[in-house]
Amino acid sequence: MNKLQWEFNENLVATDDAYAYIVSGDEVFAKQKLHTYKVPCDKFFIEFEDGLDLPVGKTYRAVIPAGLLYRNGDPATADEEAAVEIRVCDTFDKADDKYFDLYNNNFSTAQSFLFKFYLYVWAFDDAEMSLLRNGIEIMRFTAKERFGDFDLGYVEGTFGKELNFEKGMCFSFVLPKGSVHSEREDIVNKEVRKDFVGKYHSTFAPIEYESCSVAGASALTALDEVNVMYTTPVQLAPNARLQLVDADGNVLKEATAVLSHNDKAYSVDADFAGFPLNDSDSYALCIPEATVVGSGSDITVNQRTLVPIKGGVVSVECANRKQPLVSLCGSTLSISNASVGDRIVVYDAAGIIILRITVTATDMQLPLPQRSHGVYIVKLNGTAYKVNMVYTNVAPQYYRNNPK
Repeated sequence: MNKLQWEFNENLVATDDAYAYIVSGDEVFAKQKLHTYKVPCDKFFIEFEDGLDLPVGKTYRAVIPAGLLYRNGDPATADEEAAVEIRVCDTFDKADDKYFDLYNNNFSTAQSFLFKFYLYVWAFDDAEMSLLRNGIEIMRFTAKERFGDFDLGYVEGTFGKELNFEKGMCFSFVLPKGSVHSEREDIVNKEVRKDFVGKYHSTFAPIEYESCSVAGASALTALDEVNVMYTTPVQLAPNARLQLVDADGNVLKEATAVLSHNDKAYSVDADFAGFPLNDSDSYALCIPEATVVGSGSDITVNQRTLVPIKGGVVSVECANRKQPLVSLCGSTLSISNASVGDRIVVYDAAGIIILRITVTATDMQLPLPQRSHGVYIVKLNGTAYKVNMVYTNVAPQYYRNNPK
C-alpha cells in the first residue's frame, strides 16, 4: 500500500497534528500524518513512501480518530472518528470470461491460450497450465506472464504446435491456485478455468494398442512388469497409471506408467512389484481412458481398455486385440469377425451418428445412406476404422485396425 485516501461528502478542516492509523484487533500496524490537498477539502490521505505490506488474510481498520476533523469555522463538530475496513486477501481471481482469449476464439484450432487478470502478475518458476478432456487431465504446458494494457496482467500457455479440439468434445483450460502472484509473492491466484466445447470440423478415432505382454512368476502367481506397445506416436497424460482390476472391475493395484520409444514403436511400461494373483481368479490389466495421448495436432486419446489376465497360467500372458474386418462397397458396410453383443456406431465426416446397432452375428452387412462418395468412421469393440464410400466394381479394400 502506497496511499490511503478518505473522501467525505462535504469540505472539512484537519487539526495541525491530525493523523490516521491502521489497526487489526489491538495491534497497530501503521500511524501516519494526515494530509490534504487544500483547506478546507473533502479528501484526506496518508502516504507510505516505501510502501506498506500488511499481512494477508486479515481485516484491518483505517481510522482518523475523533477530534481531528471538523467543519470549517466550527471546531465543536469534531466529535466522530472516520473509519473504513480493509481486507488484505491472499488470493485474486481472473478477469471476466469475456477477457479470456483463445486467439481465434472459435474453439476449433489454437497454438496457445491466455488468461487475463485485473492486475499485473508474475508466474512462479514451476507454473504450469493444464488441458482437460472430458474432465481428465491430458496435457500440461509451461505458464508464463505477459504484460500489456495498463493494470492488466496476462498468463499464457503455448502448445509448441497447433492443436485441434475435437468437435463436440468438452475441454477445459485450468491454471492451478498459486501458479502466479501479484507484486507480493504471498498474494496468488485462485484456481481459474475455462470450459468449452470443441468445434473442429471432424471427430477423431481413439488410440489403440498393438500388443500387451505381462511378466510374472512362471505360473503367474504374481504380477510384475507389464508392457503395452503402440505403433503410433503417443505421449503419457500427467500422472498416468495402469491398473490391475478383478472380475468385477475393482482396482486392486495401480502402477506408474513410464513411456519409452524407438523408431518403430512406443512402449508404455508399469511395474506391479509382484502383486499376488490367485490361481482360480480372473483379472484384467486396465488402461484407463486418456492414459496415452496422441502427439500430433489432433487431440486423440485411448478409450478405457481391459486386457484379460488369468491367474495360474503356466506361461507369461500375452494378449492381442481382436482383428475384425471392416469394409465398404457402394453403400453397404460389411463387418467380419465381430463379437456378438458388441456395439457398432457409424459417424459421417462431420461427426454425426448415422447408425447405431448391436452385433447379432460375426458377419454382418449394413446399408448406409447412398452417396457418390464420402468418409465414415466406424467404431467397433473400442477400435475406430475409417472407410471411404466410392462406387466401384473393384472388390472392397479391407481396413484392418486402421484408426484414423
